[in-house]
Amino acid sequence: MSTRPRVCILTAGMGSRMGEFSQITNKALLPIDHKAIISHIIEKFPQGTEFVISLGHLADQVHSYLILAHPAVIFHFCTVDKFTGDGSGPAHSLAACKTFLNDSFYFVACDTLWNEPFDLSPASHSWFATAPVAPEISSNYCNFQIDSAVDSPRAITGLYDKQKTEGASFTAFSGLGFIAHPELFWPGLESGRLVKNETQISNGIQALIEAQDAFVRPMPWLDVGDEQKYKAACRAANKDFDFSKTDELLYFVGSRVIKFFRDNKLSERRYSRALQNPSVFPTLVGQGSGFYAYEKVPGQTLYAHNNPAMFKELLHWLEEKLWKDIDVDNTTLVRSCEEFYETKTRQRLKQYLKKYDLDDEPMIVNGQRLEPLTPILDKWPWTSLFEGKPVFFHGDLNFDNILSTTEEDPKNQRPFCLIDWRQDFAGQTIFGDLYYDLAKLLAGLDLNYDYIKKGLFTYQEKINADGIKEIFIDWATRPSSVEYEKILMAYIDRRHLSPDKVRRLTALIYLNMSPLHHEPFDKLLYALGRWKLAQLEV
Repeated sequence: MSTRPRVCILTAGMGSRMGEFSQITNKALLPIDHKAIISHIIEKFPQGTEFVISLGHLADQVHSYLILAHPAVIFHFCTVDKFTGDGSGPAHSLAACKTFLNDSFYFVACDTLWNEPFDLSPASHSWFATAPVAPEISSNYCNFQIDSAVDSPRAITGLYDKQKTEGASFTAFSGLGFIAHPELFWPGLESGRLVKNETQISNGIQALIEAQDAFVRPMPWLDVGDEQKYKAACRAANKDFDFSKTDELLYFVGSRVIKFFRDNKLSERRYSRALQNPSVFPTLVGQGSGFYAYEKVPGQTLYAHNNPAMFKELLHWLEEKLWKDIDVDNTTLVRSCEEFYETKTRQRLKQYLKKYDLDDEPMIVNGQRLEPLTPILDKWPWTSLFEGKPVFFHGDLNFDNILSTTEEDPKNQRPFCLIDWRQDFAGQTIFGDLYYDLAKLLAGLDLNYDYIKKGLFTYQEKINADGIKEIFIDWATRPSSVEYEKILMAYIDRRHLSPDKVRRLTALIYLNMSPLHHEPFDKLLYALGRWKLAQLEV
């Protein structure tokens, strides 16, 4: 058993200041640079440290994530009976963990981060990490008055919780502290005094101040406690364009990749689908509460490492290992294709228009006038698209989701590995339509998604003199994409499949993607989908 002081991380709160993000998951699980905030905190402490986790809001998610992301870490989970409303608060959450915190311990709020080195060593006295804040926002914090006559360690002489302070002798508590003498701290914490209707840890700190056992350690604090600060931290950590979807999260922790879906059924289906054909997918390690995890695969995406011979090899491998024929009655196939192609497209169109409070109106894209979309969809040759080819499918087959593995790991017996597969095809987890995978490949050859992630695209719009929206779109693409498209079309011809259906589905794919992404990529997708549809004869 570890002899290091335990660390209590407080995750019980609702995270109401996180805005839209609080509706997706617990704020401790929000990613910065593809790693959850709580993982950043855990990795600041030495290996062998035990962690006590207060659970409340979306407790199952926090529990599942930590078990999947940190399998070698010892956690003690404590359920907080009251984590919202009057009487709740950080002190109440910390008190729920008291059983595991009898000796000296650390505690940290789940939205407290620091990038630069910080002295985390325990001491013979209690200390609290602090940083100066502007007077106009000081009332958002617990502020300490410090003994300015002493260089180090600097004793706390006064406490002003959620009160405005000003002057060099004041500093704000970051949310990280070390309690050297729990026997002094706990009676004060449990006094029951409310600050803005919540129990605050300042009650326990006040008891330590009175016992002359409270000091500060200046800290390079990264506050991610509200929506704007969190977004700013994400932008600072990752300069690439935000390619993520609104209801999904992606994490890279140690040797594992973890995906989260707000809808737990999607996670369950992805996990079960991968088990049906493990030869083409990574090694799964677990699933629960919207998460599933798999071991990282050594390799490079086909955007990063590819050539015509490799692409031909890929198509052969997909035909042999992935696209296995599935015996499905025609009624089920047609109904599934109708729901997945037509019904979903019309739903996504409404979703996009609602997102920006738009009407289905004419627009001009790259100089071409496009008529409203609904009448075009009404006369679209849907029936031909419903005549699919049922196979075991991937569902999001683009070069960013295909890894070339053999050069990275010569002992690997498979040349490719597929990641980020789709969970179902209109609710069907056994089969999908081969045409959809082919269309996804074509869509990713036109829009190189790795370039999109680097922001290598343009979207501009204006309203012209006639009141019509004029849009200009452009994006970076590889010259080799032309050669790859020829190879793909030759493969489609060899399989006696319809290239026209593949191109039609490609246009629909852009439209269906549009409401799921962030601005301005969503707007580019919508304009591109409409523009591609206009190039096809009805």
